[in-house]
Amino acid sequence: MSPGQQKRSLHCASLRSENPVWTLNGDVNKPTFNPSVRIAGKQTVRDAEGNWTGEWARDADGNPVDRCCHYFLKEGQLQFLGDCTHALKGQTVPLPELPSWLRD
Repeated sequence: MSPGQQKRSLHCASLRSENPVWTLNGDVNKPTFNPSVRIAGKQTVRDAEGNWTGEWARDADGNPVDRCCHYFLKEGQLQFLGDCTHALKGQTVPLPELPSWLRD
């Protein structure tokens, strides 16, 4: 990754369950997804190819470091909330295109 470039990851949520938690407006060009999505856990250590090494990132005391991605998707814009632990915290950015292997 070049300096300033953000690592992206996909988040999945089920809209096809008996009692779906999220709703989607059906607009593939400017989707709105409700309510917010919050993905939280521990920061992982990755090798040069991006594979998890089986280790957690740790603070100075040796404790695993928390990570969080929390956002609203409104009219095709990702609104990252203040509890995010990544560089997009507090920013609104366009929803990136899906990778080719996920498109129809």
